[in-house]
Amino acid sequence: MKSSYNEDDYDDEDEDDQGPVRGAMYRLIWLSMFAVGFFLWMFKGRRGGSTEGNELLPFSPLQILIPLLGIFALAVFIMGTRGHFPKVFESSVASWLFSLGILIICVGALVHIGNGTYRKEAIMYIVRWMMPFAFLLFLTLAQKYEVGWRPLAYGLAAGVFMSVIIVEGYRAGLTWLPVDRKTEGRFGGLFSHPNQYGIAFATTACVPVCLWMSRVAKLRTLAVFMLPLYLVTIFQHMSKTNIILFGVCVFACFVVLSLHSTAKTVATLGTSIAAAAIAAILGYFALELMFQFAPKDAQVINNAIFDPGGVRSMDVREDVWDEAWRYVQGNPYLGYGPGWASENLMRNHAHNLFLQMEIDTGIIGTVGMALLVLGCLWRFCELLGQAFRAPSRMSESFLMRLCSGVALVIYIAGNALSDSFGTATIPLFCIFASYAFINSEWQPEPDGEEEEYDDDEFGEEYDDADAA
Repeated sequence: MKSSYNEDDYDDEDEDDQGPVRGAMYRLIWLSMFAVGFFLWMFKGRRGGSTEGNELLPFSPLQILIPLLGIFALAVFIMGTRGHFPKVFESSVASWLFSLGILIICVGALVHIGNGTYRKEAIMYIVRWMMPFAFLLFLTLAQKYEVGWRPLAYGLAAGVFMSVIIVEGYRAGLTWLPVDRKTEGRFGGLFSHPNQYGIAFATTACVPVCLWMSRVAKLRTLAVFMLPLYLVTIFQHMSKTNIILFGVCVFACFVVLSLHSTAKTVATLGTSIAAAAIAAILGYFALELMFQFAPKDAQVINNAIFDPGGVRSMDVREDVWDEAWRYVQGNPYLGYGPGWASENLMRNHAHNLFLQMEIDTGIIGTVGMALLVLGCLWRFCELLGQAFRAPSRMSESFLMRLCSGVALVIYIAGNALSDSFGTATIPLFCIFASYAFINSEWQPEPDGEEEEYDDDEFGEEYDDADAA
C-alpha cells in the first residue's frame, strides 16, 4: 500500500487529488482533533479564583464535543460505507474485558434511573461511560481520512500553554481570571481541583515523549517547548502523587519504546538514572532557593517529599475512606446512585476508585470497574509484547499506541485515590484508551512523510532520511 498524503503541505492541488469532500472532511477532523487536545486542559473553570461552586461553565466542552464527534463518525460510516462498518477494536482478550467492563458499569447506573432524586445524574453517568466508545468511533474515522495524532499534540501544547498563562496571570494580580484556587496555594487551572490538573499533567506526559521519539525536527522542537510548561505546572497544582507519576510516565515511555533493542534499553535505563540524579540535585537547590521567595509553597513540597505520611491529605483520606465504607456496608449490592456522594460525603467523593464505584453503582459497577482495569492492564501487557517485536524504526501511529498503553496505567494510578474516573478527567481516559485499543490492521503513515510499506501489526518502517 502506498500513500503520499502530506498533512503540512496540504493545498488546492492536494484537494483536487483527494476530492473536495475528502479535503473538507480532513480539515474538519483535523480541527476537531486539535480542539479535543486543547480542551483536555479545561473542565468548568471557576470565576475569579473560587475555591468551590461558582463554575464558569455549566459543563465541560468535552462532555459535549466527544459525544458529538462519535455521532458524527457513526453517521459518516452509515452513509459512506453502505453497511460495511469498519472494525474499530483490535481483537484481543483485553478488548473484550474493556468493553464488558464499561457495559456492566452502565448496567449498574441503569438501576438508579428509576430513582427520581438522582435520575438525571444516572443518565449523565451512562453518557459519560459511553464516551470511550464515541471517541473510538471518531478515531476510526480519523484513520479512514489519514489524520494522525499530531493535531491532538498541537492542541495539548496550546492547552497547557493557556493553563500556565492563566494561573500565572492570576498570581500576578489578575484575580478575575477563571482559575481554581485552594487556600494552601495550590491551583487547579481550569479544572475544579488541583488533583485533576495534576492527573492531566501526568497522563499527557506521554505525548512530548512521542513528539521527541518521532525524530522529526519540528515535532522535537514542540516537545522542547512543552517541557518547561509542564515543569511550571508542578508549582501550580503541587499534586505530589501526580508529580511522581509524571516522572514514571516519561521514564516508562522511553523504556517501552526501546524494548526492541537490548542495547537501547540499557542505554535508556542508564540515561534515565543519570537524569534522575541530576534532577534530584537541581531540585534540591531549587527548593532551597524557593524557600527564599515562596516559603509556603516550598514547605508544601518539602513535606510531600520528606514526610509524605505526615501530609494532611492522608489523614483526610483515611477519614473519608472510613465514612465511605460505613455507607457501603449499608447498601453493598446496588449502591446509592450517581450523584449521591457529592451531597452526602464530607469530601464529595470517596477518594478511592472502588469505594466510589460501590457507592455509585454497588457491586455491579464495582465488578465492571474491576474488569475495565484488568482490560487496560492486559492491553498494556499486549502492547509490551508488540514493543519487543517491533521494528527498529517505528511509525508515529505505533509510537502513540505504545505510549497510550503507558498513559492508561498512569491514569488509573492517578485516579485510584483521587478523582475516580470523574467527569473532569475521563476525556483523558477516552483518548488514550482509544489509541491503545483501536484496530491496528491498518494505520496511517507518519504525517508529512512519503513512504511505501507493507501492512503489519506494528505500522511500518520508513526512511530515516525522509523523517529528518
